[in-house]
Amino acid sequence: MVEVIPIIEVPEKELTAVRNQQASKNIEKSGTIPDGSDFISPKQLATRLSMSLKWVEKQTQARRMPGQVKMGRVWRYHWVEVQKRMLTGQLLLEPIRLHSRKSQ
Repeated sequence: MVEVIPIIEVPEKELTAVRNQQASKNIEKSGTIPDGSDFISPKQLATRLSMSLKWVEKQTQARRMPGQVKMGRVWRYHWVEVQKRMLTGQLLLEPIRLHSRKSQ
């Protein structure tokens, strides 16, 4: 005898939410956005540059890393942008200088 399994209808809104959660998990695991853009984690960047993770974090806080993007609470780096800067011989961006107001 064959067991009949009932079909459950899921509202499209809930289905979309589940798909978005799965896509987010896939991005976190692979570091790749579905459109083909390659974003990597700080640890991956440090490995690819042969630098310490601490160095990458320090340059990120100073806003000197090319292609750095904050995704939620974590930083990601667009690897193609990093490679372009490396080819020019200038990996780091100029530091951001904050202008202080002169006291009168």
